[in-house]
Amino acid sequence: MTKIRRPFVTFDISSMLMGASVLLVVGLVAGLACFAGPQASQAAVATPAPVGIDVIVPVIEVPPAPTVGAIIPVGAAADAAQVEVVVSGLLPYSYFELYLHSTPVLVASGFADGTGTFKVTIALPATLEVGTHSLEVKATDAAGQPYTKTVSQFAVTADRRLAGAGPGSSIIDGTVAAGGTSNGDGADSSSTQTTQTDDAAAAAALGPDPFSLGGVLYVGGVKVATVPTASPRGGTVVLEMTIKNVSHTTFDSSMDFWITSPLSDTIVHLDQISVAGLASGETRTVQATLPHVGQWPVMVAHATLRPPAAVENSELTPLTRETITWMWPLFGLMMLALFVAGFMLWRYLPVMGRGGRAERAIQRDNAETLADAASIVRAEAQIVTAQVALVTHPIVVAEAERPSGVVSAAPVIPKKPRVPRAPKADVEGGTVLPKKPRAPRAPKATPAPESSEGDA
Repeated sequence: MTKIRRPFVTFDISSMLMGASVLLVVGLVAGLACFAGPQASQAAVATPAPVGIDVIVPVIEVPPAPTVGAIIPVGAAADAAQVEVVVSGLLPYSYFELYLHSTPVLVASGFADGTGTFKVTIALPATLEVGTHSLEVKATDAAGQPYTKTVSQFAVTADRRLAGAGPGSSIIDGTVAAGGTSNGDGADSSSTQTTQTDDAAAAAALGPDPFSLGGVLYVGGVKVATVPTASPRGGTVVLEMTIKNVSHTTFDSSMDFWITSPLSDTIVHLDQISVAGLASGETRTVQATLPHVGQWPVMVAHATLRPPAAVENSELTPLTRETITWMWPLFGLMMLALFVAGFMLWRYLPVMGRGGRAERAIQRDNAETLADAASIVRAEAQIVTAQVALVTHPIVVAEAERPSGVVSAAPVIPKKPRVPRAPKADVEGGTVLPKKPRAPRAPKATPAPESSEGDA
């Protein structure tokens, strides 16, 4: 049986097309590999800088939120109090409105300046009722969005005085808010509180060496400013101390300010100033004005902070800081200057000096005349006393025995001395004329002896 051998590969049109397609694909792959090989090796040696167009995508920064602050004169009469409000970070030249709540009352409005800041001082309405109130600002922030913020809260006490009030707090007792003074002359000491909104200003107010109280409160030192006056009651001393809440809790505190003399006597003090609603991260400066501190040139200023007993599991105790200050005692210096000026006029002014010297010379002559007259009177009195004593008790002089036949002499009684006569004064001229000397007498002539006749 004859077998027919068939070829392993058959060449038809479909097979040829398939083979051609495979060869074409393989050739293309090989060509691309050969072309990319040198380029890849060169890229391994040195990568050229990419060439293209730089695209800068601007980063839009969100402007910071506005900062607000207010100065509430705690302790001042509500009917005459002046409240200062400062807001910054608004849209430049944008319109703002300031409202007083709880019943909304528009108390100020206007436009911010070119930096987006406005500062306004308002007088509280005289009809402001007793209770808690707040100041709210409505404006446009730097991003052009509406902005509403509560600036500050305060309270009006039953005696119509301002007191601090924290968020949600009730009325604070007026005696605590206003403080008390002990200078005894009826002077009204006062205090103000300022929240520092600028970081640099807050750091400067706190000072370089703040004291850390429990790690939740920083307390700055006592700063002093003096205002001397010529009043006998003395000038005014302004004390301030700054605190910063570094905890996450809002709490209330109080402060005491007082001044002592170098003898440790309390001159004046202002106690129990309420520091209410100190928020987390807030830096607040409390300032006390103490008038009529007397004429002490050197004084010691004290400030005591009374924080809560505990904040965030940290036990807190009162802290007192003090510093030495001085002030010119103008009244005492004026009195001293007047005394020195008067003495200099009396001592060295020519007219007053001549008059004084002449008067002193007359007084000196009169004193010498009186002293001479007194000496003469004393001498005469001594003489009279001696004569009386001699007459009353004669002096007996004991003599030694003499031989018989000799008669002893009688005791000699001293004669009363003669008082010299004062020279006669000239009646008309009032001068003393010297006594005319007595002319000497001529000697007597001796008669000649008579001759006797016998002798002749």
